Amino acid sequence: MDSDDHTRENDTQSLLMEATYHTLCEYGYAEFSLRKVADEAGKSRGLVHYHYESKNDLLASLLDSLIERFEARFEDSEGTSAIQRLDNILDWVAFGPALFGRDSRDYFMAIFELRAQAPYDEAIRERLTRNYETVRSRVAAVIQAGIDDGELVPVDPQSTATFIVVSVDGARNTDLTLDTDEAVETTLTAIEEFVFESLRTA
Repeated sequence: MDSDDHTRENDTQSLLMEATYHTLCEYGYAEFSLRKVADEAGKSRGLVHYHYESKNDLLASLLDSLIERFEARFEDSEGTSAIQRLDNILDWVAFGPALFGRDSRDYFMAIFELRAQAPYDEAIRERLTRNYETVRSRVAAVIQAGIDDGELVPVDPQSTATFIVVSVDGARNTDLTLDTDEAVETTLTAIEEFVFESLRTA
């Protein structure tokens, strides 16, 4: 494949990922179909089938793309404190990205739709698990670095990270699926007041 062909291939796949994202956000998993993706992309259904064997294959590729975008934001900010780095990570976990002209709520709804399939789909479950472990490991690494630098008191970084990440994740899903809009902000405030304050050495 020459460079022009490779560029066109990448452009087509990027177009299909964007169309897949819009389709999932618009219709949810239950009404998602390759035909709707093709219509959204302005392409033939045969082209979608050429690149992706099935609906779940396409959605797994979308999840890879979303996770890649998500994890790219986890680069540590040099020169900031451990607490500031933790704040940056948790803000991203809580509020997420606005992608393809849609707001962050659409992003989390798309992830939630896929998450609901995770108990039944190994490919989706493996990707979501890997994303969770990446976030938790990054939080734990920041905590450990803060301990090593004398900024944070000694704690178990892994268990502390698990508590923090799961708390924000659960709050986000509460606001996403119920008639509430304060769970995320309340949880972030509580983490700041009770967890971060107890972690600081001074």
